[in-house]
Amino acid sequence: NVIKPRAKKGGALSSHVMSDLLAQSYETKNKKKRRLEVDGFHIDPSLSGERVQVWYNPTTRQAVVVHRGTAGFQDVMTDARLFFGDKSGKRFRHADNIQKKAEAKYGKAHVSTIGHSLGSSVAEKVGQGSKEVLTLNKPTTLEDLAKGKKVSEKQTDVRTRFDPVSILRPYQKGSDA
Repeated sequence: NVIKPRAKKGGALSSHVMSDLLAQSYETKNKKKRRLEVDGFHIDPSLSGERVQVWYNPTTRQAVVVHRGTAGFQDVMTDARLFFGDKSGKRFRHADNIQKKAEAKYGKAHVSTIGHSLGSSVAEKVGQGSKEVLTLNKPTTLEDLAKGKKVSEKQTDVRTRFDPVSILRPYQKGSDA
């Protein structure tokens, strides 16, 4: 199921590039599978680490900030805090810092922000200044629903059909679904 906000003027990142970059975000420690170039995008080593990577395509002048999902115990603890509505932890502060540096370096109008699962919540929080925010299986909390939190018009949420983490997303305001 693809959940989209109201019509917006063109996104710039294709679904296959999004998928490839999200997959690479989980390969930061696996040197055999880790790539430095994906679909014309090159990793920016000055801004990239384990949880956040910045990719740049010199041909299109587009940059993508990729926020990785849960991949270890520390992330599970962040997930637990997120479940209770806390988006103020170290993971969110670090992501915000990298996001701002990427937007300053490449220009907000050239930056797409993407994330998977936990990374989707991070992307949603820190990426609103970028051109677009694309999420895959973004968790929606009961607090989001209770407070009537709307999804921004620049954000597109993609949800796989039986994903338990994003099961509440169809009930969040801001979608046409």
